[in-house]
Amino acid sequence: MHRLQLKWKVTDVIIFCNNYVNKKGKDPMSAIPKDPMILLSYINTQLRDNYSSLKELCQAMDLDEDQIKKTLSDIGFEYEPEQNCFR
Repeated sequence: MHRLQLKWKVTDVIIFCNNYVNKKGKDPMSAIPKDPMILLSYINTQLRDNYSSLKELCQAMDLDEDQIKKTLSDIGFEYEPEQNCFR
């Protein structure tokens, strides 16, 4: 008998969850951390582990890139495309 093996990446799960939330009519930004310092850690981790750019991350997760940049800019962090992280 063959076993069905599913291999999910974290990004697959996040995209699935975000798509589910979006279909329920909720704001996709509600699925990410609200606290700016936790958001910084979350976004930088996603960029490091799963996405080659902030634009790619925002498109995949249906997030507002400008809102993320503003929120993190307010606490002194700017996106550096060369390093693909906020510093």
